[in-house]
Amino acid sequence: SKGFVMATGGTAGGWRLSALPFMGAVSQRSIVSASELSDTASGRVSIFNRMWKLDNNQFVEFNSDPANSPYVKLYSTKGYGDGLLVYLYPGEKLIAPFSDDNTYLPVAGLYKTGSSPEWKSAISITSYDRKGNTGASNSFYQFGVSSSSSMSLPVLSAPGQTFEAGFKTADGLAAISRKKAGVAGWIWNYSVTSTDDANSVMKLTFSGIKDIPDELEVVIDNPAGGFSTDLRKSGGEFTFECNTGVLREFRIIAGDSTFVNANAIKNRAPAVFSLAQNMPNPFNPVTYMSFQIPDFTSGSALAASRAKLVVYDVRGREIKRIYDRTAQAGYYKVVWDGKNEFNSPVASGVYFYKLTVLDSRGVIRFQNSRKMVMLR
Repeated sequence: SKGFVMATGGTAGGWRLSALPFMGAVSQRSIVSASELSDTASGRVSIFNRMWKLDNNQFVEFNSDPANSPYVKLYSTKGYGDGLLVYLYPGEKLIAPFSDDNTYLPVAGLYKTGSSPEWKSAISITSYDRKGNTGASNSFYQFGVSSSSSMSLPVLSAPGQTFEAGFKTADGLAAISRKKAGVAGWIWNYSVTSTDDANSVMKLTFSGIKDIPDELEVVIDNPAGGFSTDLRKSGGEFTFECNTGVLREFRIIAGDSTFVNANAIKNRAPAVFSLAQNMPNPFNPVTYMSFQIPDFTSGSALAASRAKLVVYDVRGREIKRIYDRTAQAGYYKVVWDGKNEFNSPVASGVYFYKLTVLDSRGVIRFQNSRKMVMLR
């Protein structure tokens, strides 16, 4: 009933790094008042002298201005909370109080205040390296619908984590949406970015899909792949490639069929492999090649899979490798500019392009080739 536990001293005590876990602003004094502290014990330093706030990428002691430090506030706006560094003695708890459930309602608070969502789902995210080995994971992210209140959270990422992820809306980050009369569905924007190129494949696992009302459809839009995935039919799993520094943005859509059809990407994940005829053909000097890959693997298996699109001459010599990446599901359209690996224009004549898809064991799952003609 006091608020949200930001950090604990545990059995050994020590420095703790935290942040305001909900949208809003809370003064240092109100945090201290709500917390369970023992700085009155003999030899222990006052909490006001062991709290530091992140300011312009540097930690500044709260007590640098003794007269005003109790009133200095921590903020969490537009999805990013002020960092807080604090030393806690064994058994202590640092608690951020909240008074307005509509604004300051964190995950744990939903249940402490007696307000529970009508339904919710939790997302766990796991990264894999290129050999399929499991990397970092996090299972904090939740979304759902409540009839009594809304809820928002900042992006939270653990130290050493190789990715950042979270829900995002125009007003910040949103997880639990308020149910409103006449609203037939909800949309949550979910973003992921990798900070480590060694861990380039991510798997989202949705728990609680079965708890979403049967009359609602729930899909995840994948703009980069050009399709949406029915999360009920996929067993609540969705895997994708996420290279370093690339922001992958998805939309989770739940609602009646009319709402989902109006808002989700119309294409569903490809059901079969295919390689289309290049267009235009004949060409000079640019042509486009389209292919599609179904969702035939996931998780660690996707990380070790491969899709290759290669151009050959009539003698079977490799001219240009157009595409060579993880074989993630999607619709693809790539361009060939009529140049070889050395960036030199090729001569007029007949060429072939071949798509090969390998699974994590190196077994060919699909292979097809087509002929095209360059006319200069």
